[in-house]
Amino acid sequence: MAGRPRKNPEFPPPPPETLGERLRDERVRLGLTQEHLAEILGVALSALQNYEQGRNTLKTPVLERLRRAKVDVDYVVYGRDAAALEPLDADLWERVKAWDAANPNDADGKPLNEYSRYQRVTLFYRWLREDSGSQGEVEERLSKLLRSRAA
Repeated sequence: MAGRPRKNPEFPPPPPETLGERLRDERVRLGLTQEHLAEILGVALSALQNYEQGRNTLKTPVLERLRRAKVDVDYVVYGRDAAALEPLDADLWERVKAWDAANPNDADGKPLNEYSRYQRVTLFYRWLREDSGSQGEVEERLSKLLRSRAA
């Protein structure tokens, strides 16, 4: 059989593995053409095509514009849909982001750019979730951190 295999609903395709594939998925999910998304992002059509094909890396300003365009940046960058978080996880994520908003600088007191803060929050969130066995331990760890930063 020549050509691409036909789609079979019983065997859905694997989830996209690359940032470019996930960016394309999000664009399609939002019902945008490449031309329209390129215009929203303020980039050339060829630049968007290069992002989707994995030939160029998304820079911080473009990620910020994607976020403002209602693109799920969590999904595009990390392959995890923010809407798919469990209720506890969504609450924890919001609390971690609130902690970050109150602490916009690095350990040396220098301001962090938006993307660095996003990376820091994501890593911190994962650390809280993965290194703690129970909901109580996660809550206690975050509460201690919030109290120590407020002091």
